[in-house]
Amino acid sequence: MNALNIDTLKLSRKLTAAGLEPAAAEAIAEVIRDVDTDDLATRQDLQTTEQRLKQDIFAVRGDLQQEMSELRSGLLQDFSSFKIEMQRDFSVFRSEMQQENAAFRTELQRENTAFRTEMQQENAAFRTELQQENATFRNELQQENAAFRNGLRQESSALRNELYQEIAAVRADMRDMENRLVIKMGGMIVGSLAILTALMRMMPPG
Repeated sequence: MNALNIDTLKLSRKLTAAGLEPAAAEAIAEVIRDVDTDDLATRQDLQTTEQRLKQDIFAVRGDLQQEMSELRSGLLQDFSSFKIEMQRDFSVFRSEMQQENAAFRTELQRENTAFRTEMQQENAAFRTELQQENATFRNELQQENAAFRNGLRQESSALRNELYQEIAAVRADMRDMENRLVIKMGGMIVGSLAILTALMRMMPPG
């Protein structure tokens, strides 16, 4: 057991001067002198602990930054893949619609030509009525096609907006997590420094 190397008489006098009874001052001085210094941390121990805390903080910060980078990279890749897939699907759909529309127009023109040839033998009034009905049908088909394209654009825009919102929410959560970790680490550092300062003040001058 190693006791503190202090002047008990000097300490007792200071305590008496502060207002304590002489007997109480002497008892306190004796108790402090008999404290076992083997369990007290040295300056070297405190410096080692501080260095380890700093290393742990840097390691945690590095891991967090790496995880955030990987998450951001994954989200960007997913979004890029989704965008490419949507563009490809939309291109395929447009190509199919153009092909079907072209085939339909070709077939309609062929049938209309044949029907017109047959109807040429009929009177002019019936021919005019048929042309009007054909024009009305074509307009309706174009309107339906335009409405379908508009609906597809709206759905694609809504889906893109939802994805943007989800990405923004994930980024906000990551920023909040980083801020909380920084605050917690700052509190740990401040607490460690406060303990270190208090212990250094309690130690006798070297």
